Amino acid sequence: MKGQPAERATEEQVAIPPELPVLPLRDMVVYPYIIAPLSVAREVSIQAVDAALADNRMILLVAQTDKDVDDPKGRDLFKTGTVAVIMRMLKLPDDRIRVLVQGVSRARVEEWIPGRPYFRARIERIADQAYDP
Repeated sequence: MKGQPAERATEEQVAIPPELPVLPLRDMVVYPYIIAPLSVAREVSIQAVDAALADNRMILLVAQTDKDVDDPKGRDLFKTGTVAVIMRMLKLPDDRIRVLVQGVSRARVEEWIPGRPYFRARIERIADQAYDP
């Protein structure tokens, strides 16, 4: 696209499905365009990562409202997060996994989808807003 920054064109080209598995984060926020390593230990979170890898490699990253909650429910999670692509995954000997993710776009949870052993959400993409000082 002529006249637009490269990252804006890349974001618009990425098709984000309306439903994604959710990975709750205890004490971290990942923003669009940021590449971050994550350590995943909870079984339900590992299942969410596996589901994302089996589908389109996209997952919704949302922060927990209280990092000390070990088994978060929908009410324990913020409704705004970041859609990320899982770039790499490494299984560790102690059953944890390490994933390298890159943020793609901000998104808002419209609805938590019940019925799976891991979180899944129906989402709405949030467009980036230009900064005008």
